[in-house]
Amino acid sequence: MDLNTIVEVKRPSSADDVRWRDGYAWLAGGTWLFSEPQVKTDTLIDLASLGWPSLSASAKGLDIAATCTIAELERFKTPPYWKAGPLLRECCRALLASFKIWNAATVGGNICLSLPASPMVSLTVALEAVFTLWPRGAAPREVRAVDFVTGNHQNVLWPGEL
Repeated sequence: MDLNTIVEVKRPSSADDVRWRDGYAWLAGGTWLFSEPQVKTDTLIDLASLGWPSLSASAKGLDIAATCTIAELERFKTPPYWKAGPLLRECCRALLASFKIWNAATVGGNICLSLPASPMVSLTVALEAVFTLWPRGAAPREVRAVDFVTGNHQNVLWPGEL
């Protein structure tokens, strides 16, 4: 699908550089964004320009960037002592899509779309994940995965929040 309403693509070096307005949309993988007309969207904010590491493992657990693709998460080699390691791969495989979609679709996009059968929502709720959200012009806030999705295609994100 062509997004024929887009007049600009912004590539900020920091999310703080974005002054949100109606008509903006965050772009990571774009698999949903490009799947149907977005008649109210005229500007895409490309998250790839922020250069976030997709995955970062530490003693505290695993940080997954919103821009991490499903394919990257599925290929991630978990330490053998992580009991939930196989769950990562199985939830990725639950997203029934071609390799093209897997290589573009993002963990953050799947969560933010807030579909009832979202494998990434199921994964993060099962692992008691906490999301860090960045509202425009305010301090970051943390939301437990179990509290994020509030209904079909509905969540706690504020307008422009990342």
